[in-house]
Amino acid sequence: MFRELTPPETYAELASHDDAILVDCRSPAEWHFTGMPDLTAIGKKVVLAAIADEGGRPNPQFVDEVKAVATPTSRVSVICRSTTLLASSRCGHMADLELFQNAPYETHEKDVADRQEFR
Repeated sequence: MFRELTPPETYAELASHDDAILVDCRSPAEWHFTGMPDLTAIGKKVVLAAIADEGGRPNPQFVDEVKAVATPTSRVSVICRSTTLLASSRCGHMADLELFQNAPYETHEKDVADRQEFR
């Protein structure tokens, strides 16, 4: 099931559920230039799994990278810098394959790493 969450809602979800994870599907260049969410205050780390490279070529290992850190019942939130067809289709692919029962929650917020909830 897809739900679109705001950054504060995502942070609350991550903080209140031990099985909740945050997947940052932006490209390595975006991680470098925009920064990454800091979840150390709630004892968690962001899962860095780029959905595509800087050239826009899809990462064929994306779903496998997420599966490596999540269980079928994990609450998976996916963050990207902007809503894109590629991101939505990959997230939908995870849900369609029933890899995760509680996946994914999408957070779309420009420059989310600058939001207070993620510092």
